[in-house]
Amino acid sequence: MATAARVEIGPAGPTTAEELLAWPDAPPGEIVDGVWVPKYQEGEVTGTRFGHGLVALRIARLIANHVDAYRLGRTTASETAFRLRRDPDLVRCPDVGFVSGARLTAGVPRGVFEGAPDLAVEVLSPSNTAARQHDKVVDFLRYGTRAVWIVDTDRRTVAVHVAGALPWRCGGDDPLDGGDVLPEFSVPTSALFVDLDP
Repeated sequence: MATAARVEIGPAGPTTAEELLAWPDAPPGEIVDGVWVPKYQEGEVTGTRFGHGLVALRIARLIANHVDAYRLGRTTASETAFRLRRDPDLVRCPDVGFVSGARLTAGVPRGVFEGAPDLAVEVLSPSNTAARQHDKVVDFLRYGTRAVWIVDTDRRTVAVHVAGALPWRCGGDDPLDGGDVLPEFSVPTSALFVDLDP
């Protein structure tokens, strides 16, 4: 049985997608311009709020059920790495992602996905500063993501970003639809947050 070659990671963390994949017991994080950026900042617990996980899972389930029913492609979880750019590497890991079937004709990649997801969903957490969140939205849209949803569990809203248009915000019973990224997908925005109710 062949064993994987050991990859030496410097004290600053991985700088490429290949190093990230080979990093044993890697904590959650991304690579931005060749620099490792941990998901949790110093002093934060290495976990996230209970509500964050509930909402991220609910969104993933709603999207995955729709994607499977209409055979649109694949839905991904937060540990899925998307390499948006090489040299230096830019690797993002949205809380929920969607890749259309038309882009998976060669099969499901064994490593990182080379390119941006068609849809990226980020659920805000305490470590998401406004500047950090803005950078993620810009990166996704610049490298080909067709829609980015920023989900605010405190306000129970979703900010929708698409290339070439001003962002808009959905809340309450406003319909959150998938546009041309997820055809026929539409739910009341409040459906994303039902698990937060007592």
